[in-house]
Amino acid sequence: MIGVKHWYYYGIFAFFSTLAVYNGQRLYKASSMEQTPWLEWVTSNRKALTVLSIVSALAAVVVLFLLPE
Repeated sequence: MIGVKHWYYYGIFAFFSTLAVYNGQRLYKASSMEQTPWLEWVTSNRKALTVLSIVSALAAVVVLFLLPE
């Protein structure tokens, strides 16, 4: 906030990009590793996590284009 205009865009971008990458990593890991209770939950909620990852990635791209120069 020290002289940065539209500082909130950077926070929103960081949030959505982190959410997309984290969920994408979990989806990949659930299909390639030994099943733990957490990865079993990921597997059972695969569709919702996939949708969440795609929406988050699209939101991050939109906010990236809104970032000022």
